[in-house]
Amino acid sequence: MRQPEPAKPEWTQDELRIAILHVLLAARKRKPHGGGADAKMLMATLHVSIIELDLAMVYMRERSYIQSDNRVFVITGIGMDYMSQQLKSNEYSSFKMDENGRLDQFLGQWQLEPPRSDWTQDELRIAILQVLLVARKRKPSTGGANGKMLMDCLELPMDSFVDLEFALWYLREKSYIELGERVFMITVAGMDYMSQQLAIYENAAAQTFEVGRLFQFMRQYLTTPWRDASKESDLHQDQEGLADLHMPVLQLLMDARKNEPHRGGVSEKRLIDWFQLKSIQELDWELWYLKEKKFLEIGRGEYMITEAGIDYLNEQRARPVDWIDSDPDPI
Repeated sequence: MRQPEPAKPEWTQDELRIAILHVLLAARKRKPHGGGADAKMLMATLHVSIIELDLAMVYMRERSYIQSDNRVFVITGIGMDYMSQQLKSNEYSSFKMDENGRLDQFLGQWQLEPPRSDWTQDELRIAILQVLLVARKRKPSTGGANGKMLMDCLELPMDSFVDLEFALWYLREKSYIELGERVFMITVAGMDYMSQQLAIYENAAAQTFEVGRLFQFMRQYLTTPWRDASKESDLHQDQEGLADLHMPVLQLLMDARKNEPHRGGVSEKRLIDWFQLKSIQELDWELWYLKEKKFLEIGRGEYMITEAGIDYLNEQRARPVDWIDSDPDPI
């Protein structure tokens, strides 16, 4: 006599939400632009009723974890972050420990497609941002890279294009990159995200003494000072050995503000003379960055520090840094 299959444990609401996001993430990875699942597919995959599904969907729509388009549900960048955080948190660690848990059983059966290259998704995103940062530094207003350039720089095989497309989708969702004229360009938010992630990777590498694919790439890629690039189209350039001047620029603007609290600013000519430049274009990167961060503003033809810039400068001055010169004499 055939034995009945053992009953599966019931979903908790927390588990069901994560399982739904997991299914939608798999669909998004297969088709980064628009990949998702409808209610019928989710009900069949997760063996839940329409009432259970609707309750979970209402919760996730209100928090922008998912979106719906023509009755197809798709995961958002916020939803990806939420799922990742929940699976890593102590509160949810029991899911992986409990072999009889519903979510653990489901995740074991519903595996995501492995990457088609030796990059992890986290490392690929950081590497993309590094390439775009170099391009942005060389041309602050328009510098970027298209998909073909990124594939070449990251040495991605052609069959891994979908991995690149998925990474670019996530970065756009989070506003870490933006679209320029046929190129992707890093944003200030993307620069901050990259710095935070690199600090995490550096700390992990120091503890484990392991150097992963990301650091191998950065050592190979970051070789030539980008200011001396001879080929405008070559993205294999670097800021290695370059000390950005945005902090000294802010310090100069701060000194001008102290001399004239209500209108003190610095002209282009003074900036050129102070930093011994051939033209103001040599400060394009620093001025773009400071304007994007709203640390400076332009008035009456002069650059002036803002209140946000003053706060940032004071925060940085509280740390040991090597850019402060109590009595600079550049001329």
